[in-house]
Amino acid sequence: MSTKQPMQPCSPSPTQLGLKKIQLRHHHREGAGFLMVIFVTALVVMAFTQTALRSVISERRAEIQRHSTRQLETAIACTSVSAGANRPNKITLPLDMESDERIEVIRDGNTITARWMTGNKERDSLTRTEP
Repeated sequence: MSTKQPMQPCSPSPTQLGLKKIQLRHHHREGAGFLMVIFVTALVVMAFTQTALRSVISERRAEIQRHSTRQLETAIACTSVSAGANRPNKITLPLDMESDERIEVIRDGNTITARWMTGNKERDSLTRTEP
């Protein structure tokens, strides 16, 4: 005995359509949330990278300054002569002839100034007093 049930139409019922709309809206919200997570992650990575770069640049500048100070201190020490000797007031130590880079050590009484010069511009200077 077979009982055939009448075929129902293929169109979805209004309640099924309502559920699909709700599901689509929920899916849309998930996509927006995912994009926000990606956006926030990108901001965090950019902030970290910027902080790391600033740290590296700051450290390199400090190292260059330490190197320059050591060079100027060495120039002062190398040009020291005994008090009884005939001292020149100005000694020029060439560093690079092509770029006209040099260190000038100038003595004025007990004060000694070493200036790192590039052309006519002073790049750095250091002043010490003799005892």
